[in-house]
Amino acid sequence: MSVSRNYTSPLREQQMAQTRELILERAVELLGDRTAGELTVAAAAEKAGVSTRTAYRYFPTKEALQDALNEWFMRRWGASPRYPERLDGLHEMVGKLYLSFADNESLIRASRHTTPGAETRARRKQLQARAIQKMIEAERVSLPAEVLRRFAVAIHSLLSADHYLNMRDTWSLTVEEATASTRWAIAVLIADIREGGA
Repeated sequence: MSVSRNYTSPLREQQMAQTRELILERAVELLGDRTAGELTVAAAAEKAGVSTRTAYRYFPTKEALQDALNEWFMRRWGASPRYPERLDGLHEMVGKLYLSFADNESLIRASRHTTPGAETRARRKQLQARAIQKMIEAERVSLPAEVLRRFAVAIHSLLSADHYLNMRDTWSLTVEEATASTRWAIAVLIADIREGGA
């Protein structure tokens, strides 16, 4: 009678991690490619030079690929893939986020003008909006839902690459100046939330 054993090979796990990373890196290239059509698992596989079947092992759906890309961006940009649980954590996040925007500015700009970039960004924005709403809910302030929603929209806008690019392009701010400006604006909003939305 043969006995099946669970065996994990460190080398195989390393190869799997490298393959997954390769697919993500090539998918990122598609985000900035104006000639690329829709971002699909098959397109990412082709760009990475791996079989579609292999790519589907890592990313069973297009949405799974988009989520992995968004987490890849956050890690590459030096920020946690997760937003902080409390609003006070945004101060540190802004610094890391804006430095990463500066390091990846050409990719951010390129992905603004492609279908794959727009789709992936739209999915990321939904996740970000929910995270910000949770942070505001954690404040346990008794304000009308529409007022809390306005705060969430304002904070979300301040954390966006669009806001960062606007400060760079329209106002010629340095990364440090843009970071300071955004930190100040978020601090004002947080104080207003805690003071009852006055």
